[in-house]
Amino acid sequence: MTQIQCPTCGTQNPAGQARCARCNTPLSGHGAKSRGKTANSGGQPNQASRKKQPHITFPRGKVLANRYTIIEMIGRGGMGCIYKAHDNVLNEEVALKMLLPQFVRDSVVVNRFYNEARIARQLAHPNIVRVHDIGMTEGVLYISMEYLRGRSLRDLMEHQGGGQWLSIEMALRIVDGICEALEYAHQYTVHRDIKPENVMIGENGQVKIMDFGISKLVAKSNLTATSMVMGTPHYMSPEQFKDSRAVDGRADVYSMGVLIYEMLTGGLPTGMGKPLSAVRSDALPELDAIVIKCTEKDPENRYQSVQELRQAVQSVRNRYHPSAWGVGGAFQGAGVWARRAAGLLLVIAALASGGWGLWQAEEHRRMAMVEAEAQAGRAPDTSEAVGPRFTVLRELVDDALTVARDRAEGDERLEHYVAMAESRWDDAAAAGQAGHSGEALQLGWEGLQYALGVALRPAGMVFIPPGRALLNAETGEGVLLPGFFMDRTEVTTEAYLEFTEETGWRTPPNAEQWPGEFPVTGVAMYDAMAYAAWAGKRLPTDAEWARAAMGETRPPAPFPWGVEWEDGAANLGTGELAPVGLFEMDETPYGVLDMAGNVSEWTRTPTRPRDEILPAAEGDSPEEWMTFGVPVIVRGGNFQRGAALGSRLAERFEAKRTYVGFRCVKPLPGGIEEIRDAL
Repeated sequence: MTQIQCPTCGTQNPAGQARCARCNTPLSGHGAKSRGKTANSGGQPNQASRKKQPHITFPRGKVLANRYTIIEMIGRGGMGCIYKAHDNVLNEEVALKMLLPQFVRDSVVVNRFYNEARIARQLAHPNIVRVHDIGMTEGVLYISMEYLRGRSLRDLMEHQGGGQWLSIEMALRIVDGICEALEYAHQYTVHRDIKPENVMIGENGQVKIMDFGISKLVAKSNLTATSMVMGTPHYMSPEQFKDSRAVDGRADVYSMGVLIYEMLTGGLPTGMGKPLSAVRSDALPELDAIVIKCTEKDPENRYQSVQELRQAVQSVRNRYHPSAWGVGGAFQGAGVWARRAAGLLLVIAALASGGWGLWQAEEHRRMAMVEAEAQAGRAPDTSEAVGPRFTVLRELVDDALTVARDRAEGDERLEHYVAMAESRWDDAAAAGQAGHSGEALQLGWEGLQYALGVALRPAGMVFIPPGRALLNAETGEGVLLPGFFMDRTEVTTEAYLEFTEETGWRTPPNAEQWPGEFPVTGVAMYDAMAYAAWAGKRLPTDAEWARAAMGETRPPAPFPWGVEWEDGAANLGTGELAPVGLFEMDETPYGVLDMAGNVSEWTRTPTRPRDEILPAAEGDSPEEWMTFGVPVIVRGGNFQRGAALGSRLAERFEAKRTYVGFRCVKPLPGGIEEIRDAL
């Protein structure tokens, strides 16, 4: 079958496909036709054609910098491409990593590019990709590095075939190699971007890490403020979101925990993710404990060094050695459920300090064990296992309602949420008395969310209750989301300038043009992420934005006030920016303002193919990473163009548009102790 290569990311797409399945870039000669609808019709706006971005194309045999003879292009991404070349000085094959010309004008990107070379050149270790040289030729920046015959860990994971995972033995061997490299590197630098794309597996099985472009030399402290939140969000530790310059090696330990979980399950340990041993039967409970300890929110509760992590991993590796499964082995004659039961107390102890999502994941494990016991002819007793959980839940609900009832007095919307909390709790109690433990815990948790939404609502934010987010109006596709808080208005210029003055972050060039009550514009996604981290919040996922804007209605109305366009109801296509909250009719059922107009808003979700927009409730694709060149979903209409609430636009991660701003969200506290402290 004929394939079309994406000009941005290099992905091969089937012939006739309009957009790249990976990065959503229009494929030359096969672009979709514009619908040509206006805001008044409730359709999507016309979109201006984008300029074709320049690419680096050098023919075979081309000599660059009087040193490198081009052999072939071996990779292409959003920021540049990589060539295989012959180094005529070293007389060996090398990889030339080149930066696209359009990024050479961006000092942030260039500094990151140079930083990678400067740091990596100081590191000489068998498990770290060796960097030879850095320079510029024919207007292109390049780094010359060791040429590896092999594949990335991401490629290895995605091509297991038949939905298979890496074997535990292979995954732990890879982890050991990464830890060995980090043990050495942490004498000089913190990597801060450990992920499958930055781990290479050679043809001989050698493990090597690469891309120190966002790492921080321990001896240096004068990196630009842009490094504050650099990294890949899925793998970043909580403290890295606040200030990347202040992190130490424990940030890499956090990333390793995410990496271990992903290698062994194909998923990420976030939200309602199940423990490893609940996903695959050959995983020991000790692996659950390792992942949990690595990904602790507080660095003080993690492994304090990769040496400690490596020792823990090596201990588990020894138990997977073939001799451990033979005659006299530790697991001789033990079934899967027996092995899980043996480690259950260890996992429960670890979960006691974790979030509610992991607590419920443990409930899934317990129910699976109950089913196994029933199949074996034993009558399980669920009351002992559920009782303590339900007791703690009741205490939390009672405490939250005490605060919520006082805060809700006189506010119709908040009083409704209190009533919902009480109703959910009554239903939970009835389910518990009927012996439906899983249903009781779920209803009780929903009731607690409603109560917390009223009791803990921050100033300037509104509570979005738990429920279904509609992602595709045509198919009805949606996901269930927990409750969360969202800014009532878009972030204002005044608030953003307070952030820049305190942190030294760059000020948007048009910030002085607008009074403080206007939404800030001209901010790239990494600017928005930095502000959100400073404010103790984050950007919304596409699903969260949809939930706040449209609720659960289907089919959704194209505007907050209904189906038909009404003049003056929102700041759509007026050509002029307006202060936040000026249009009273542009208010969602939950009390969020300006979601239909004024400025379009960043989400933290990369674009996806039309029929595969969001595969998970969290809304973050495991395949598209937040970095330069990645198209990101932008929601809502703006003063320049109209759009229905259900429509999506896309802007690249680094784009700074005069019509794009943002607002933030804040999740409910998840851990038991965190909830108690908040109340």
